[in-house]
Amino acid sequence: MHKNTTPRPPLVVALLCLGYMALVLIGLRVLFVWAAWAWLVGTEASLVSVAAGPGLEPFGPVFWSAFGYGVLFDMRLAALLTLPLGVGLALPSVARQFSFINVFGMYLPILWVVLLVYVVDVLFYASIGRRIDYQSFLDALQASNWSFGGMLLSNYSRVWLAVGITVAAGLVAAGLAWLGSIPLVHARRFQTAYMCCFLGAVLWVMALHGQPLWGSKPLQASMLPFPARSTGRALATNPVQNIMDTVQTAP
Repeated sequence: MHKNTTPRPPLVVALLCLGYMALVLIGLRVLFVWAAWAWLVGTEASLVSVAAGPGLEPFGPVFWSAFGYGVLFDMRLAALLTLPLGVGLALPSVARQFSFINVFGMYLPILWVVLLVYVVDVLFYASIGRRIDYQSFLDALQASNWSFGGMLLSNYSRVWLAVGITVAAGLVAAGLAWLGSIPLVHARRFQTAYMCCFLGAVLWVMALHGQPLWGSKPLQASMLPFPARSTGRALATNPVQNIMDTVQTAP
């Protein structure tokens, strides 16, 4: 698939994969904001009246602050998802095995689960106006007589939902596989040093989980400067990380 593609250094390929995944996750955040806004308009509400605090008008300062925090969550998740690919690109013997099929097969199930969380999160928010957490995610998948589970069963076909998630995950995985299988220029003398620096930077970003290493940018929902049930908190939350954050607090 890359017959006429110029070979690239492993670091460039890793950065392309990281940037691609970050754009996908930020795109999903934009879709959530659009869906949430449509839901609020449909209920004749507003971001100001729903928020447990003043000043969260659409596209106002607090809105963009919440969106900015959300982008930080998305960047961390993108770093986490592409870390295995970066590690493989740092090792010439492993990087040579990164064909389109191999990368696609590795990431399809991972992205399927990620997109499943996003879909359940949107349905959960549309149902009760709250983002998904670990316990509610388990309830949504297991409880057939729970109110949200009943809504999911009555209004959405599980078969078509699974097909849609599979197609979307396949498209995202195909893009990542295309980038991950770009021919590499292997300069063994510098490859390991460059990639170790890159992986160190990625690990540093991942270490921001709950640790505001610069300014006051938190990466845990509990540390966000918005009330717990406010729309600002909802707009800033990443559902995957929110599930990971609430695993330890689940009963």
